[in-house]
Amino acid sequence: MEKLKFKIWDKEEEKMTSGQSLTQIIDNVDMGQPISIAKDWGFEGRSIVEDSCIWLQYTGLKDKNGFTNIYENDIIDNKGRVIGNKYQNYVLLKESTNYLIQGFGTAYWETTVKEAMARGCKYAE
Repeated sequence: MEKLKFKIWDKEEEKMTSGQSLTQIIDNVDMGQPISIAKDWGFEGRSIVEDSCIWLQYTGLKDKNGFTNIYENDIIDNKGRVIGNKYQNYVLLKESTNYLIQGFGTAYWETTVKEAMARGCKYAE
């Protein structure tokens, strides 16, 4: 089973962190202050629960080729490839063949998985 992984969208800086496991995030937290992201994540001095941070969880799905992890709010094309995310590439959603991966716990999660699988995406082994 895959570890819990996250990437974070920084609304203030308008940039995405790379995906890291929860263990890596915890290991990088500065325990001497309120919970904050380490310098290498670019969130020095800011809380990980601030409104400026959006946490995106790895869904357990990989792209059609099995190489790229798919996170919440990623966008896949009709061939099951990750082509962006809604924060950096929202314009991609104007193309009717592209599909937004909904988040866990939403009413659309089951539909999201079915559509991703129909496009060739797979659960990680």
